[in-house]
Amino acid sequence: MRRTRKKRKQKDKLFLSIMIPVTVIVLFITIGQKLTEHGNEELAMGQQIVTPKDETIQPEPPKSMVEEAKVEIPEPTKKEKPSPSPHKVAYLTFDDGPTEATKELLDLLLQYEVKATFFMLDGNMKQHPDLVKRMKEEGHALGIHGVSHDRKKFYRSKDSVLSELDQAKRTIQDITGEIPKLIRTPYGSYPGMKPSYKEAVAQAGYILWDWNVDSNDWKYRNHRMIDTTISQIQSLEKKNEAPIILMHDRPKTVKYVEELLAYLTEQGYNLEPLNETIEPIVF
Repeated sequence: MRRTRKKRKQKDKLFLSIMIPVTVIVLFITIGQKLTEHGNEELAMGQQIVTPKDETIQPEPPKSMVEEAKVEIPEPTKKEKPSPSPHKVAYLTFDDGPTEATKELLDLLLQYEVKATFFMLDGNMKQHPDLVKRMKEEGHALGIHGVSHDRKKFYRSKDSVLSELDQAKRTIQDITGEIPKLIRTPYGSYPGMKPSYKEAVAQAGYILWDWNVDSNDWKYRNHRMIDTTISQIQSLEKKNEAPIILMHDRPKTVKYVEELLAYLTEQGYNLEPLNETIEPIVF
């Protein structure tokens, strides 16, 4: 029994002598692993980039989105003010012709390379058909002024108005082959052309014209007619309105008309004939 106890004590001592060192070694290994893991965590935390909330790094968008973002969106179209006309236009109109002065007048217009509009009387056209033909050939507008130039006869009724206009129209057509539509009634449309008269001529296809510049050449038989005409043109220019100039086909007017032609061309006006596309001036 004593031997057995002795052997058991010896085994216990041997076991303890082995287990104690092993336990210590295992303990050190475990502590070391914990310390290593903790150090790695601190190192990893130290390497993180801390960014403020307002500077958070966003993931890079796909290339397609970047390209779409670069597409320029056109600005809303701005309404532009109408640009001014590249040139100023004036319209010279001559009533009561043709006369013995018409040839000289046409020569002046040809010299200045400008056009005019002639509102003519039936009897005068029949006396000077060659001048009517020349007007057409040189690009002037042919208009109707009637037959009698008598206020009482012309404005007696709408039928008398149409009768005179139709007769003068046939004469122009016979001479030139052209069917005119532009008309100017004697002494202007006011007050003779009643609303029913205006409606009747419009239904017949005529275009009624008055004027906004009166040369008063029927009253001023000298240079004063040019002065008053220029004064009215200057007033209209301030309002950006084209002058429709009333003059008469007569020797006294033709004598001074070159001064007006020189003034208008120097001021940059293009002198053109009236046509059917222009909104007419009517009193």
